[in-house]
Amino acid sequence: MTLSIHIVTGQFPPTAGGLELWTQELAANLAPRLASVTIYVTGDQREIAAPTANYEIVSIGRDRSVWERSIEKASWSEARKENERARLNFLLLRNAISDRVERKKESHHIIVSNFAMTVGQLAMLVADDLALPHVTTIVGTDFSRGFRNLRERISLREVCQSARLIVCKSTEQSNRLSSLTRTPIITIPTSVNVEELLHSPEKKTEVIRLIADSGLSYHKGSDVLINAFLTLLEANLPVTLKIYGKIEEHQKDYWESRLKDVQTRAGQAFSFMNYVSRDEIYTELLHSSIYCSATLGEGSSAARIQALCSGIPIVTTRCGEFAGDVTEVADHIRLARIADSEDYTRQLNSMALDMLAGHVSINHDFVWMWRKRFAPAREWASWVNAFEMATKDSQ
Repeated sequence: MTLSIHIVTGQFPPTAGGLELWTQELAANLAPRLASVTIYVTGDQREIAAPTANYEIVSIGRDRSVWERSIEKASWSEARKENERARLNFLLLRNAISDRVERKKESHHIIVSNFAMTVGQLAMLVADDLALPHVTTIVGTDFSRGFRNLRERISLREVCQSARLIVCKSTEQSNRLSSLTRTPIITIPTSVNVEELLHSPEKKTEVIRLIADSGLSYHKGSDVLINAFLTLLEANLPVTLKIYGKIEEHQKDYWESRLKDVQTRAGQAFSFMNYVSRDEIYTELLHSSIYCSATLGEGSSAARIQALCSGIPIVTTRCGEFAGDVTEVADHIRLARIADSEDYTRQLNSMALDMLAGHVSINHDFVWMWRKRFAPAREWASWVNAFEMATKDSQ
């Protein structure tokens, strides 16, 4: 049996983000294993990274722009424009996929959405029209927000119920989504490829170097992390905070003002850096004291998993992989209740004080166990198995 996979995504590198990078890695690692892999990018981005392996990239956004020129300045409501864009996305994606299905009639074709909301809805409609199986992926916000408000939950339920298979990123997601649908659900956590070198902190440290790589964002809890850092600093604890990443789109005015305030209060103890590669972050992890994330929700965060597999002490929230998969927590990991800013500050303060006193030890057996769990070869093999499962009913 040969398999041809059609992955629908909103964005793709060089747009910097965990989902975009994961989609690129998924395509590159599936391409040698399958008959064909095609990425369909529905967003407006003008620049799209060239394939890193033998897969194809189709820009639906570029094809759509030919049609949208005449309505760019139309006095329509935003809702009307959004509906027209949805119509074009459906037609263009259907055309692009059906052309490739026609070229490879001998293959089993599967449409994969890398996010259950938005592109998941689009993939659902096209899969239904072309009578192809749809595998939808539950990633992060589509669950952590979409599952918890009525309007998006209705859409999420429809996508899940119509799918041939649901792939979740964490046990937390799969356990909760089972109440929405009878569609088969499997869990494939995000993998990380890390160096052999493990974090080996000094038994007792003079300065606590906090590091975060989530950028500045509401849903990543950046304000909560910064406030916790300032609380420790103003309590005369020797702490520094370095945040890597991008400023969330549509929040720039707030964060630019916030950065000025924090830099005034913290001086050289605080720094905000631009986005850097995962390899560079890993090097920083090895020279930092505590990895920090106050996120409101994750599916299977590559950033947090990389930190987990590095052995660095972690203070984060109990969600995603830290809610159902990492069930036994070692001494060097502290979990705060999600959306509880006071608890996050308490956990960070407790970890910092314990480290200053030399009371935090790294359980390397624990770290190696999770390195095996989050190994790349395991993830890619699981995806091939998932696709074979999704085609069984159509054979």
